[in-house]
Amino acid sequence: MLIACVGECGVDEYVDIGLERPGGCSLNVAANLRVLAEPGVGIKVVSAIGDDAGSAVVRGALDRLSLGEFVRTARGPTPRQRIAIDSRNGEKHFCGYTSGVLASLSLDTEQRALVARADLVSTVVYSQVVDLFETVATSSRVGVLSADFMDGRDFGCSLHRMAEYLEAADIAFFGLADEDSPLSQDLRRFARDHTSTRIVVTLGAHGSVLYHGPHRFFQPATHLVGRPAVDTTGAGDAYAAAFLVGLLAGDAPQTAMRAASDHAALVVSRLGAFELTG
Repeated sequence: MLIACVGECGVDEYVDIGLERPGGCSLNVAANLRVLAEPGVGIKVVSAIGDDAGSAVVRGALDRLSLGEFVRTARGPTPRQRIAIDSRNGEKHFCGYTSGVLASLSLDTEQRALVARADLVSTVVYSQVVDLFETVATSSRVGVLSADFMDGRDFGCSLHRMAEYLEAADIAFFGLADEDSPLSQDLRRFARDHTSTRIVVTLGAHGSVLYHGPHRFFQPATHLVGRPAVDTTGAGDAYAAAFLVGLLAGDAPQTAMRAASDHAALVVSRLGAFELTG
């Protein structure tokens, strides 16, 4: 089994406490897969980092977790997300993003070959990486394609603007505040008409839903006794990783969602999107 996480790895800069940690959606998913997947499953990140000081933060984590073979170094800044944490509830607030070398990432021959043979390709869809997503989606592949659309704001929360990308994905993740939002309702209708696409919507403390064909599955959020949320950074990535592990194992939707909710609750109970130990 081989999993390729294609997209972003970079620096998470916690502005309130002056801390830099490795992060980025694709690295977050891969690091959580490293914890959750069976021994012997190959997990690789396909991305680029810069040649600036921040790259050492990321490269150190990639090396410790044996994830960095297909992460290239390019001239320029490493992607960086500035984050503020609400100390009352651990809720993250993004307060500035720089895509750096990611904006011009073009897959080389070895990276394309990895994507082509992977059993699962996990990638992201937002404005700075649309070209990268299109490259992955149209490449020759044998595996399942999973895509994280974040909150959809880069596309104006418009299903019309995202439809062609959704149609290319076998699994799509969204992080929304409210299941009753217009986008969530549009996604449910989309799933009814496109039965080959599973759409997972995480709703933070309100749980998560899965739309698949005419079916709707709901999972309440997990709250760990004595372990309140400290940092919600990467919660959706942690959920996605656990859900994908369950899906690959053949688990029923509700079983995969429950395990994903449990894992996300564990991740948000500590600082950072994943543990740094390898």
